[in-house]
Amino acid sequence: MEAPAATGSSLGFVLLIWALIAVAAALAVLTVRGRLRRLWLNRHGLLRVVWRLVIFTLLLAAIGYGVMYGTAVLLVALNLSDGSFALGEGPLQVQIIGYLFMTLAIFALSAIAVRLFDRRAIAGLGLGFHSCWLKQFSIGLMMGMIFVTTIVAVQMATGTLHLQPTGIDVRLLVRSFLLTLVVCIGVAFLEELVFRGYFLQVLAEGIGDFVGFARRSGAGSIRSQEFAGNAGKIVASVVLAAPFGLAHYFNAGGTFVGAVVTGMGGLVLSLAYFRTRSLWTPVGLHITWNLFMGWIFSVPVSGELLETIPFTGTVSGPEWFTGGSFGPEGSILAVIALACMAVFMARSRHLEATPDAMAWYTPQEARVASVRVFAEVSEDVRDIEPPAPEPDLRLEGRDPTS
Repeated sequence: MEAPAATGSSLGFVLLIWALIAVAAALAVLTVRGRLRRLWLNRHGLLRVVWRLVIFTLLLAAIGYGVMYGTAVLLVALNLSDGSFALGEGPLQVQIIGYLFMTLAIFALSAIAVRLFDRRAIAGLGLGFHSCWLKQFSIGLMMGMIFVTTIVAVQMATGTLHLQPTGIDVRLLVRSFLLTLVVCIGVAFLEELVFRGYFLQVLAEGIGDFVGFARRSGAGSIRSQEFAGNAGKIVASVVLAAPFGLAHYFNAGGTFVGAVVTGMGGLVLSLAYFRTRSLWTPVGLHITWNLFMGWIFSVPVSGELLETIPFTGTVSGPEWFTGGSFGPEGSILAVIALACMAVFMARSRHLEATPDAMAWYTPQEARVASVRVFAEVSEDVRDIEPPAPEPDLRLEGRDPTS
């Protein structure tokens, strides 16, 4: 088989992206020390949030396309594909390879961005092994299992969902389960890095700084810096929830209601991140939500029905209660479950940011403030004149005790 040929339009798209990146880099080099310095750098000497997001988005698009094309070439070489490849489609082995390469590429890009643009630790992305990472990851896993099981149990108890064994050989089911588990892990890490990773974090920081600037300038009725930070988190979460829901609308059984509910799920996952300053809880929740919905109970997950599953589901009843072709996560029961999860996350003392997680993600204002305070204190210390030495009375022939 031949490697997939790149079309002229696709190559032109990639060249356009890299040309824009090159132009932006050239302008940055030419103006960073000139009169346009403030166009690129903020008062803290860091690249402005808008430019960070633009550069990150362009690189994300270019690298994403490159990984997709490279994966297609590899699959052809391994005789696993005929040249047509799309992330999340095809046999489970093919999906695993695609998600692995894409996740590693996006993590590498995010790590470079957080070090180069934000001057933060790579662990600040949310995947650092802080003191409570395993507990928070386990809580996420348990929430996914409990709430999905509850949704399906309610539908089965009301007679709107009936599950019948498929009778597939146990060995095939075990193999299918293990492969599906790996795919669910890949999906969870990939989507959390994209929708709750670097972009969400920087966007929340930028909006919070803007609201805080309005407060310092006397505009509006903002009373505290905490309000500004919370406003940034809320607005950024809503902005990222929209494409998160829209991405699931184009699935095989996607519906508008299902996309809206999935967007609400994105808000809950963002809440989990901001509560812990870590991605372990949303990743754990994401894994078991998809695994239990799609394989354990064998119902459509975001409109996609898996193959080689233990049950066959029959749905009857109103779509607002069953979710229709989108699956139970497009129903009112999923909305109630998400609301309960949000309340639990907001109140649980086990889902709080640990000191080491906060140290990895130190807000820009705090970093600069600490440097500024240190500089001011050092300047004050240098300005203090040392006291004059007392004369030695013994040299003058006088008794020092008198």
